[in-house]
Amino acid sequence: MMKFKLGQIVDYAYFKRELISTALKKFFGDDVPGQEEPMYEEINALFNEWLIFDFKLPCPVK
Repeated sequence: MMKFKLGQIVDYAYFKRELISTALKKFFGDDVPGQEEPMYEEINALFNEWLIFDFKLPCPVK
């Protein structure tokens, strides 16, 4: 069994700019909320949960 903190996945994704850009585009489309949005913390929490459990890395084209 692998032992790591789920937050490490989020940290890694935010460290890789192209990865987080792809994830944000896939989750939000063209309407990525800013920190001034009402309920930003809740939106961010839902995005991070999706990022950890449902986001799949794009397969390289062969």
